Formats: sequence, structure tokens, C-alpha cells
Amino acid sequence: MNKVSYGQSLVSGTHVEQKRVALVHIDLEIRSGDEPAYSVRSEGPQIVIGSGPACDVSIKAPERQMQYVGIKHAQIDLSTEGVQLTDLGSDHGTLLNGRSLIESVQLREGNRVRLGRLGPEILVKAIDLEKTNKAVRSKTRNSMMMPIMVGSGVLVLAIVGFFVLQNSASVDEGGKSASAPVQKPNNQGASVGVVLDDSMDSTETVVQRPAEPLVEHYALLVGVSGYDTRTGLHSLRYPEKDVNALAEVLVQEMGYPKENVQVMTASRGSEDFRFLPIRQNIERELKGFLQQREKGDNVLVAFSGHGVQFGSEPFFCPADADLEDRATLFSFNLIYEALKDCPAEVKLLLTDACRNDPFQASSRRAIVDLKSETRPQEIAPPGGLAVMFSCAGGQKSWEHEELGSSSSTEKGQGVFFHYVIEGFRHGDQDENGQLTISELRGYTQKRVKDFVWNKFGEVQTPAFRGEFVDEPILINFRPQAEE
Repeated sequence: MNKVSYGQSLVSGTHVEQKRVALVHIDLEIRSGDEPAYSVRSEGPQIVIGSGPACDVSIKAPERQMQYVGIKHAQIDLSTEGVQLTDLGSDHGTLLNGRSLIESVQLREGNRVRLGRLGPEILVKAIDLEKTNKAVRSKTRNSMMMPIMVGSGVLVLAIVGFFVLQNSASVDEGGKSASAPVQKPNNQGASVGVVLDDSMDSTETVVQRPAEPLVEHYALLVGVSGYDTRTGLHSLRYPEKDVNALAEVLVQEMGYPKENVQVMTASRGSEDFRFLPIRQNIERELKGFLQQREKGDNVLVAFSGHGVQFGSEPFFCPADADLEDRATLFSFNLIYEALKDCPAEVKLLLTDACRNDPFQASSRRAIVDLKSETRPQEIAPPGGLAVMFSCAGGQKSWEHEELGSSSSTEKGQGVFFHYVIEGFRHGDQDENGQLTISELRGYTQKRVKDFVWNKFGEVQTPAFRGEFVDEPILINFRPQAEE
């Protein structure tokens, strides 16, 4: 009897096939402020994370962050079906991508897990659910491939199988495989090569780019997604994504030097504590950022997160905000004052802090004059400052899970910042090679209003305040020689 082996053997009339047994593992990177990040690999199947020495991942971080880490804080469950993250009843909670966990959730590569709102951050660097550990031999009467031919006959079948398995890849001129989208037939038999989602405007395909680097353009962007529920504020889904997406467009498409764009988020703060968006850090960075500017500079400041109001004074809520301690909130009056003293030629403030109800249902709301409806629009900004708010007074600021860059691994964004970003890319309505503040305002207002009405049947109209002698130019897409 001829014996042929191709992923199997012929033994005493039965075939022994090689089975793959998955050895799953996950790679994590622990980030804790000023301390160097360190990596951990674990094969599970259960990974307990916390401050206790018996934990599978025992966290080491500065004391100011360790106070937010429970002895057994959270657990990751690994299986070939996926990876689950669960909070183990910790005092300060667990946040995934800035959002507090209520129940177990699926983990994916690139996700950011934070232990408490100001605790250490864990970056999910890699998840491998398919790596072979060993081969298991088991008897079966039906082989995967009938060895009716020997030698070259089996080889031909193997080659055919290889090309069948590669039907979703293309081959470049150098002979290397390259991924390519699989085109699926529609009901009429025609192939579909392009898919447009609802958040894309098919008529706006050309993005203008400045002819020269904008070396005098600067941006400070603050996004707060995670709040401690015990302080009376619930966490938000997209503020961090709002400011990260804006920073990406400013640097990669608008020509802002990377070092001129500062982002303050919990994720950034896990790498450098200076940029953690707590009250003292925001005040220090804002004042220092603006004091460094000179005449002729172009300044953009943005805030995305919760806002509250005491009497007639509106406040932005930093990551360490406590509604019973006004000193932990950041007044819009302070923001205006800092911008007023800045000598920059163009100053634009963007703010999305107008969500109607930032309070938890269980909030004690001990301060009776605290309002959930923030109205910074009612404060007149100082001269030379343009301010655009996500909505008019009394309106709600909306967000949607379908918005965001098509290159993002996970979509979802605030409606206001989504269309501000699109305004930078497509807002030069008169096509004169310059994007003015008025053009950005007009573009954003119309599209936010239309989107919110069409999706939710509600009204959201971004508000604008500011007076100028000459129209401020945000971006000049023309070479200086053409001016």
C-alpha cells in the first residue's frame, strides 16, 4: 500500500489528521504617568489585574495613581472565541476607551483600559487567538483529501488548494501578496467596489492642503471622557476621540507642526502626567501655552467634555471634577481671560460642553443652584476672540456612533467636532484658497443642524460669538507668493 502524507497519514486503513490547538495570549502595556511603560504577556485563560501581589498582573505605579487601583480591580478572560473585560466591583471603576464599564465587554487590539478615572492605563497591544501550541492526533474514517494519486498528483491538489485559500488576496508586481477588498455581487449580478456610509458626503472628496507648513499655527485640545461616578458625573463616549481626530487632521492634513499641537486626555496623561486633564494641569497648560504666543500667531483652543453652571457662571468639568467642590471645576471666565491676554493675531475657541444632563441619577446634587444646562454662549468673549459652541443655549449637543474617520478602528464621534473637522477639510466654500472663521462657522452650523434633525428629529445649532475688523483667516492653502 502506498502511503501519502499531506497534513495526515494513512495508518491501518484509518487517517490520522493534525488538529490545531489554540494557545491564546494577550500583550498589554502598563502606562502610569511619569514612570516608564512596561509590557506584560499573559496566556490566561483568566487574568486578574490589581494592586494585590497575588494578581496575575500586579500593577506598579506612582502612589497618586495607585490609590485608584483595587486589590483585585478587573479581570480579562481569554478564549478562542474572544477576549472579555470585567470590572470586579472596584471602588473607582474601570474605563474602556474613556467609558465606564457597566457589564463585561469585548476587548480588541488598540483598546485602552483605565483603572479608575485617574489611575494607570493599560494599552491592549496585541491579541493572538490562533497561535498553534501542538498537534493532536485523532482517528477518523474521512480524510480531508482523498489520496487517490501519489507523488505529483497530490502536489497538484495541494497547489490548487493554496490558490483557493488565497482568493481574498492580490499579488503585486514583486510577487508579494497584498490585501485587497473582496467584491461581492449585488442582486443584479454586478460587483460592488465602493461602499459609502451615511457619515460621508460623496460630493466632498477633495481635501485642500496648505502649500507650506503652518509654522505659526498652534493648538491646545482638551478632551475628557472619563469621570468618577461618585462625584455625580457620568462618563462620556467620544470627547477623547473628538480632540484626537482634530489633532490628527491639523497635523496630517492642515500642516500644523506636530510639536505645535498639544492634546490633553487621560490616554495622553498616562504617558505624561503633565497632560492629564485634571483641573490644575489644564490651568497651567492653558496659561503657559497662551503666554508663549506672539503677534502673528494663529491659536486654536478646544474643550470637549461635561459642562455645568453655578448661577450665571458656566464651568468646564475636568477629569477630577467634583460637583460638591467648585474649586475642582474650570470656569469659562478663566478661559476667556487667558485668551484675552494672548497677543496672537487669530484666536479661536471651540467648546462642546453643552450636554443637557451630565448628572448621575443617583447624584445627591447637594448644591441647589447647580444647573446641568451649561450656557457659556451667554458670556460675551473679549475682543479679538472668536468662540464657537456646539449648540445654542437650551439645546443639547448630540453624538453618533456612525460618525468619525473611515480610517478609525472604532467609529463614533460628537456631531459638532465631526463637522468642525470636515469644515477644516472642505470649508473653503468660495474656493479662494483660504479658510476663514466665517466659512468654518457656516459649514459647521449647516451640517450639524441638518444631521441632528435628520437622525434625531431634534434641533442643534452651533452658536458663534466674536467681532472682528478684518475677517480672520484660519488656513491659507495658497503659497505666500500668490498672496
